[in-house]
Amino acid sequence: MRVFLYEHITATCDASDPLHVEGAAMRDCLRADLDAIAEVQVMDGDLDSCAAEADWTILIAPETGGILANLADRVIALGGRLL
Repeated sequence: MRVFLYEHITATCDASDPLHVEGAAMRDCLRADLDAIAEVQVMDGDLDSCAAEADWTILIAPETGGILANLADRVIALGGRLL
């Protein structure tokens, strides 16, 4: 099973963003858990190409400003499935 793991802050902001450390920590912890499952291949890349190709997409993003909802809508519009 191919899983695309997308963390919004680390994907779109530079390391000076105050949320960068927290976003990276959430992403890295979840990545480690997914890597421990033999049947899972974690995909790396950009949202548009990977969300369409993956069996599942996991989004980590702020709920403020509709960011998470907009990303979820984008994944679905690309033909992806949210986990």
